Amino acid sequence: MRLRKFPPLIQTSLIGAALCFASVSSAASDAPTAVEIEKAAESFDRGRAAFRSGGFIEAAESFEAADAYAPSSASLRLAMLSRARAEQFDRALTLAALALRLYPDEAELQKEATALIGAHEAGLGQINIRCDQPCKLLLDNKLVHGAEDYERTLYVTPGKHRLRVNWSGGHVRNLGVKIEAGGTESLDLIAPTEPVSQETSEWLNSRQDEESDEEYAKKPAEADGGRGWSPAVFWTGVGLTGAGVVATTILGVRAINEPGVDAVRENCMGNADCPEYQQGLQNQTIANVALGATVAVGVLTVVTGAWLTDWGGKKKETALLSKQFGKVEMQPMLGFADGPGLGLSGKF
Repeated sequence: MRLRKFPPLIQTSLIGAALCFASVSSAASDAPTAVEIEKAAESFDRGRAAFRSGGFIEAAESFEAADAYAPSSASLRLAMLSRARAEQFDRALTLAALALRLYPDEAELQKEATALIGAHEAGLGQINIRCDQPCKLLLDNKLVHGAEDYERTLYVTPGKHRLRVNWSGGHVRNLGVKIEAGGTESLDLIAPTEPVSQETSEWLNSRQDEESDEEYAKKPAEADGGRGWSPAVFWTGVGLTGAGVVATTILGVRAINEPGVDAVRENCMGNADCPEYQQGLQNQTIANVALGATVAVGVLTVVTGAWLTDWGGKKKETALLSKQFGKVEMQPMLGFADGPGLGLSGKF
């Protein structure tokens, strides 16, 4: 069944009227329950732990869950930051746009969101959506974070995308859009008169892919994932290699001086079983093991930096993010309490 279409001018007028006369829910009805607040706190804690360990995608998902349970500018900001640190700039900018809309009075958040959008919008496409009734969105089979709303701004990678718009009562509309880097599309959408779902028969600025909608629907949603290891892994290897060099040097000096060649000659007189000789042999073995481990870590670090790290030419972007979000610090951590250990430490 084909959906009834209105002329653009009429669509805009209808949606504008809906936006002007939409009632605002009372604070009491929108307030999260005690159970939701508890779940939000748990998700927020998981997000902080994941962020500190460098799991930025997991952190973003946890912060978004916290924001869904109990909306807050803190959860939304950290979700935005986590997506940016994971280099998912399309999703980071979409969250930034949501923050600009929801929290206009928070100057610091507005500044950070605006800076993030300004730094990366040139490489993405922008889709501005206005619905006649509050709607939820799915982009390429992924739920767009945020509550039902009349207006949303999405940032997407250049190319073709499928957009699913959901209204209450089972009303659904599926659209396809092709967009280029730096391009903008504005969609004024009116809910279908009947609660039926249609195939993606409406494509904007493009023809539909050869792949049918039925085949597309069977494909699982693309899993979040990085395009390579984070540069933090490489720099951690560099730090660990440097620590290994220092440790190997100290152990080498100890192997030479404890007990020392003269002490061995004087006390052992060719006896391989004397304590001084055995101590020197043990110290030499420890130094050799440390040297081998340091060389191995160094080689692995070189391989990681050359082939496994997603540098992506983003040194300026990394510096910008560090400047924008200086309250969050991440650094390698080397510990010896229960044997040598490698990790990441961080703080908000």
